[in-house]
Amino acid sequence: MSSTSAVEPGTRLAERFRLEDRVSESDGATLWKAIDEILARPVAVHTFAPDFPRVHEVVTAARAASRLTDPRLTQVFDAAEDDKSAYVVSEWVTGETLTDLLANGPLEPERAAGLVAEAAEALAHAHEANLYHLCLRPSHLMWTNGNTVKVLGVAVDAAMWGLTTDQPALDDAEGLGRLLYAGLTGHWPGDEEEGGLPAAPMSDGHFCTPRQVTAGVPGYLDTITVRACLPESRRGQGALASPSEVADSLADVARPMPIPISYPSTPAVASASHTEGLDIAHRQKTTPSPRRCRPSRCRTARRTAAAARSTAC
Repeated sequence: MSSTSAVEPGTRLAERFRLEDRVSESDGATLWKAIDEILARPVAVHTFAPDFPRVHEVVTAARAASRLTDPRLTQVFDAAEDDKSAYVVSEWVTGETLTDLLANGPLEPERAAGLVAEAAEALAHAHEANLYHLCLRPSHLMWTNGNTVKVLGVAVDAAMWGLTTDQPALDDAEGLGRLLYAGLTGHWPGDEEEGGLPAAPMSDGHFCTPRQVTAGVPGYLDTITVRACLPESRRGQGALASPSEVADSLADVARPMPIPISYPSTPAVASASHTEGLDIAHRQKTTPSPRRCRPSRCRTARRTAAAARSTAC
């Protein structure tokens, strides 16, 4: 894949979006922080190498996503392609990803549930428009500086990486379940570490449930997580097979409130993430809490092929 370096800082797209900082580049897709010169605000812009194979799919997905109205979904402002260039412009989101929130260990259970409940409701809205995520990771769930939840990359990321499925509702429900598992335990229930989170402990070839990993997880949240993403532990309980079903199961949880922050004595340094339109203030972090999985019941191991159900992103 050729480099997109021919597009340089200072380039103006559509006579209004001025590229400023190259945030990340991968497989011919480059994420920029840019300025909308008409509205005088930062935006996120993806540009693509001339031989990027899925430009039409990405632009088509972005145009469809631009019609979504749930404020908890990343807003797409513009998308275009021609013989010379292609780009997607979306909002520049500032805040902390779920990965950042988990830097010092699991969240309070109700807070983790509240964040995922908001994300589930937002994705249910997207699914009503036949738009899906398909690659939910902790980096896609944000708690913004405006004290709101934001889900990044609906439709666009799947198109960018060529992800397809014949069961999008189930795949996104499982993705939400994995986010809830991560929030409750600080571990990722996948075949390997994800975004700095350690892989979830296993017992007898199956992922431990949240209550086996972390003390104090309420039984109802353990059950919801199992129904969403741990099929081997359901024991006759029905699967949560769509974002709307996940949202319904979490409908009564308290919604997230601002987290009290103790700022360091030195100013925080802002840096941009590799995910869509993300700007994070990295704060001082304390030593992470040790794992609380009972050694006699759980062991850290890779998931066996027979038990593996999570899709790669």
